[in-house]
Order: sequence, then structure tokens, then C-alpha cells
Amino acid sequence: MVKNEERMRLLIISKIQDGDSQRKVSRDLNVYVSTVRKIWNKFQATSSINDKNRTGIPKKCSIRYQRQLHRQAQKQPFASSRELGLQSICFPEYVKGP
Repeated sequence: MVKNEERMRLLIISKIQDGDSQRKVSRDLNVYVSTVRKIWNKFQATSSINDKNRTGIPKKCSIRYQRQLHRQAQKQPFASSRELGLQSICFPEYVKGP
């Protein structure tokens, strides 16, 4: 199944290859010129519209949550990470255990 995002990328590439300018394509498709430019530049460099594979596991918690845990750890230096997570206001569901 082709995603809407892939369809949009294919449409942008086909319109530019047909001779339309990046500005005209952005106006016709109601997207930013910078978006069209990035998609076109990526296509020229890799001959593909697909994203590169990313390495590593995505982060489970946000930067805001990480800062909050850091502040709690500074206040309670001898608390375990599980205890700090359970005291958390944001996302206690990330804490494993009973």
C-alpha cells in the first residue's frame, strides 16, 4: 500500500520532471517551497524518494521527561531509577515492575 506521503513525493518529482518550477509545484500542491526543494534534492542525490533507514531504537520518553527525571535525581541522589519514575508526573507508565 502506498502512503499519502509517498504519493505526494511522487507527484512532486513528476511535476518537476515535466518542467514545472519548484515554486509552481509548491503553489499547486499547497506545500512549502522548502519541502519541494528537499524532496527534489534528495531524489537527485539518491534517485529514490524513500527515507534512509535510521539506526538505533527510538527514544521512549521526551526530552522534557528526561529533564524532569534529571531534576528529581539531583534532588534525591540515592533514589533508584524505578522510584524516580514512579514519582514522575508525566509518564509513570514507562516504569516497569510491580
